[in-house]
Amino acid sequence: MIIHLGLPKSASSTLQVGLSACEGIIFLGLYPTCNVAEVPNQNFEHMEIPYLKDSRIKDFYAGFSFAKYDSRVQAELYQSICSDYADADKALFFSCEALTSPMFSEVTPKVKLERLVECCDDAEFLLISRNQEDVIKSQYRDWPFDLTVKGGRGLNLNEWCLNELRRSDDMGPVRWFDYQRLLEPFQVPHMEGRVHVLLFEDIVSARERFCADLASLLKVDSALVQTCLADVQANRGVSARYNAYRKFRRLMPASFSMRSIMPKPLLNSAFRFLNRGEAEVLELDDAVRDRLIEYFSASNRAVAEQLKLSLEEKGYWV
Repeated sequence: MIIHLGLPKSASSTLQVGLSACEGIIFLGLYPTCNVAEVPNQNFEHMEIPYLKDSRIKDFYAGFSFAKYDSRVQAELYQSICSDYADADKALFFSCEALTSPMFSEVTPKVKLERLVECCDDAEFLLISRNQEDVIKSQYRDWPFDLTVKGGRGLNLNEWCLNELRRSDDMGPVRWFDYQRLLEPFQVPHMEGRVHVLLFEDIVSARERFCADLASLLKVDSALVQTCLADVQANRGVSARYNAYRKFRRLMPASFSMRSIMPKPLLNSAFRFLNRGEAEVLELDDAVRDRLIEYFSASNRAVAEQLKLSLEEKGYWV
């Protein structure tokens, strides 16, 4: 079995959409739901997706995020799912972005991954990394507000990065994308060679090679994986228009509601307009970039050397 760990903004949706239709695997990921394991207000009853039919799978993903945790119960849940879905001719593929995200979690990503290693010590693990400048910008577009304050105050990109660098806890985006730190729970003897890192950048510019590497891990035909992922695009992210609206909305009184002043058809048209268009173009100040390079470069060098990855040519800070 393969457990895909995420990361946020690093093609989790692309893999879930594509591999949910792959005949060579049994897909136990979240698609077509949201990556944080919430089912949208839609009817998916016609879709034969195990996650939608079997509550144990949602419980398995959610269980790692609670402060109150019973490793025995979680291990038994994992084993029962694997036993019931096992097929000698297919790979079991778990996939949940929340496993490496502190969002909607009571514990840090490192704690979740330590629990995962303890619970699923017979699994192979897959992490999709993305160069930090791009993934930080993408994460900022998703939520351009102060993550240390409930409700959040609007921040520009440079303020947001500095705010995150000042944090002393492990619950902010800068920590999520320190790959050496994320891989620490796997640096135990029985996990040697069991965690595999593929690059988001290869999905964009070298998809055939990416699919070949992924197929090798899944032990399925490379052409099959390539067909499943051929036309799947990563989430485009939040548009510049919509973020402008969100920032404006936070300047208004809490009692203000567009729903109270606009008829529903007009409101729907307005939100369709806001969600169309390109994402905001973002640039880091040199001083902020230097701070980020200082923070990430040693970690990137260590991971590149350990896993024989060509990170520098993909735009990673080394």
